[in-house]
Formats: sequence, C-alpha cells, structure tokens
Amino acid sequence: MSLVEIVCDGGPSQGCGHLRRSLALAQVLEARHHRVRVRPLSASGAKILADAKAPNSEGAPDLLLFDLPDTIDAPIADACDGPIPTLALDYFGQARPTLTISVRERSETLHGQRESGLEYAIVRDEIRQQTRGTTGQGVLLMLGGSDVRGLTTSLAAALVELGAEVTVVLGPYAPEPGELGNAQVFRDPSNLPELMAAARWAVSSGGVSMTELMYLGKAVHVAAQSEAELNLANLVLQQGGLLGVGVENLRVYTESELETVAGQAAKIVDGLGAERIAKRIEQLL
Repeated sequence: MSLVEIVCDGGPSQGCGHLRRSLALAQVLEARHHRVRVRPLSASGAKILADAKAPNSEGAPDLLLFDLPDTIDAPIADACDGPIPTLALDYFGQARPTLTISVRERSETLHGQRESGLEYAIVRDEIRQQTRGTTGQGVLLMLGGSDVRGLTTSLAAALVELGAEVTVVLGPYAPEPGELGNAQVFRDPSNLPELMAAARWAVSSGGVSMTELMYLGKAVHVAAQSEAELNLANLVLQQGGLLGVGVENLRVYTESELETVAGQAAKIVDGLGAERIAKRIEQLL
C-alpha cells in the first residue's frame, strides 16, 4: 500500500482548521486502503494530533501533501525539489507542487497545475454523520480554534442584545471571554457536531467551521478572522450561500432569509471534498 504523508500545523496563532481537515482527509485515505502519516511542524500541532490519535505509519512516503498556514512556505519549496509527487492545499506561494487544490483561487499569477472550487471543501466524518437540515434552535457562535481577533465577547453581547438565544463555542486556544449574559458557553466540547446540527443559524469564522455549517444546512453569518477568510466568505455570499459578512453587518434575520440561505448553503457544500482530493492523490501516485 502507498504511504501518504500529510504535513500540517496549527496552534494558538493559527487556529486548528488545517489540523482538523488534515485528520478528516487522513481518515478518508485510510478507508481507501492507503497508509497515512500526519506530521505536524510545531509542538502545539503535535499535541492536538496526539490527542486525536492521528495515523502515524512508518516508512518512506510515496506522496507528500501539505496543508499549512499561508506564512509557512519553506517545507513545500524543499519538497518540490524531491523525487516524489507533492500536493498542496490552499497554497499561494512561489514553489511548484505537482498539484495545488484550493477552495478559492486567487487572482494573481500562480505556479504549477492548479484546481479550485468549493467542491473541494473538506467536511469531517463526525459532521457528515449528523442529520442535515435547516431546522434548529438559537444561534451558534464559533470563531475557530483561537479567535485570533478576539471577537467572541462583543459578538455574543450583540446577539443577546438582539434577543437571540445564543450558544458560544470557544476553541482550545481562544481567550477567556468577558461577560456573555445568558449565553450558554462551551470550551472545546466533545459534542461539537451535535451543537452545530442543533442550531437554527450560526455566526462563525470563514474557514472550516463555515463550510461544515453550510454542509449541515445552516445559514451562516461570517466574522472573518483573516483576509483569506474574508475573500472566501465574500465569494460564497455572492453565490447566496451566506446571510452576511462582517461584524458591522450582523443583525437578526427573518425565517425566510434563514431558510433560503440554508438551502443554498447545503447545495454549495456537498461534503465530498475529501473524497475528491483522495481521487486526485491516487492519480498522482
């Protein structure tokens, strides 16, 4: 069996999105009878992967896959000079992987073979096991693994002031919030997929959380944590798959708005992104 090594990372300053989707992709590859090793670049990433019991097969890899934050470029450049195929997810640097797959392409001149589209959005299996549907109760507020902009307190307060029934999910690296009124608060809950599925709508960051909520059929308002998240959210907004983008635009939405956006969101993200990427990996091996 071939060995695919997935190089990824995450932590307090980067969040956990890359780690979460790397683990989801690893699970799909193992189900397709590949050996997998998930390798972090930092101690914080290593701890998260160890807690998740990430696969760690031994041996020389037959393909290297990179799922790294934008600021990390050197490992990809080094691997591109090697003898085995390379695949990078959402990579926009100067190196030339054998293939780059992105959920949203950028407009500047980029290198190598590239494919893009929201059909490549990776959804974890524990999310896919939930019942998809536009019904639910209250609004779920979740801003990634670390809430790097520190928006949780102000957004929760705004939602409570608007009369919403609010559930707040704090990531493992998120700062301790201020006064959240009558909002329910959970930190890194083990039942996160169930909380996501139970919500009527959500306010989230614009990365993995957004696309997983969309898959579940939830109408989402995005409070982006980075320029990349903002650009992706605006693309989805243009397709009718989001309620709105930006803290300043947050409001209570009508039932008609929630229903329309939730239905479109579920059409945009079908949950098969990891399988599509796995097939492209198999074509490169």
